[in-house]
Amino acid sequence: MISDFLDAKTSMVKNSKKAYNNTLSRFSDFMSHRNVEPIKARSGDIAAYLDQFTNRAYKTRTSYRKIINSYYNWCLDEGLISRNPVKSVVVKGNSKRQKQTNMTEDDFVLILNRCEGLRETTLVSFLWYTGVRSKELVEITVNDIDLDEESIYVSTSKTSNGNRYIPIHPNFLPLLTVYMEVRQSLDTDEDYLFLNKRGNQVIYRTLLHYVKKFQNNSKIDFSLHDFRRAFITRVYNATGDIVLCQQLAGHASIDTTRKYILGDNQRLEKFKAINF
Repeated sequence: MISDFLDAKTSMVKNSKKAYNNTLSRFSDFMSHRNVEPIKARSGDIAAYLDQFTNRAYKTRTSYRKIINSYYNWCLDEGLISRNPVKSVVVKGNSKRQKQTNMTEDDFVLILNRCEGLRETTLVSFLWYTGVRSKELVEITVNDIDLDEESIYVSTSKTSNGNRYIPIHPNFLPLLTVYMEVRQSLDTDEDYLFLNKRGNQVIYRTLLHYVKKFQNNSKIDFSLHDFRRAFITRVYNATGDIVLCQQLAGHASIDTTRKYILGDNQRLEKFKAINF
């Protein structure tokens, strides 16, 4: 049944489908231990499943509920059930986000100083100067980089609206040029831009490993997504052009872009200069 549901998600990108499959497979195993078929699950079963993850972030648990809810909505549309049991399930915890602080250039320099070799330095700089999603980064190929036109093509985004060209920033161009020379000299059939030491594609899990490594025994506290948030905020602070930010970020909605732009003291100081 789950495979039929995933097959019906024809517009879903590969990484999202994988996340859906993993969550629903775990849920199916959980229901098997309760001797209940997933199709016959009740609200209490789903609540019990989500209660296992109280040690995880509220956002993560909410995403689990969203995936399971999507599955039962499909079952409802297919006439397999009479009601969606997820509808009355509430995710426990605090939905209020903690105040976010923006990754600064000093933070970026600290992270760079912890990089080992050209690959890590280029990878971190790529995130800083392009604002691509981490899961987009690992799918970029050598052919997506056009040094002559000084642009990068990003084709693996959440929606087709996000397929875009990103100009290579002048501060990043020299480093990327050197990396490309080394990358193209490698004897490999792999097209991916970033490869691991074994010559295989760098995957999302590898990026998470880098984050853990860079934060180890240091005061640097950041996530992969902080690079993207900082990029969008820096572009907006420098240009005031939110449409440009939306275009570079590959957001389908400008409202999404607004959520990424964090306030800073320098921008707030402008309020004092307003002549009412």
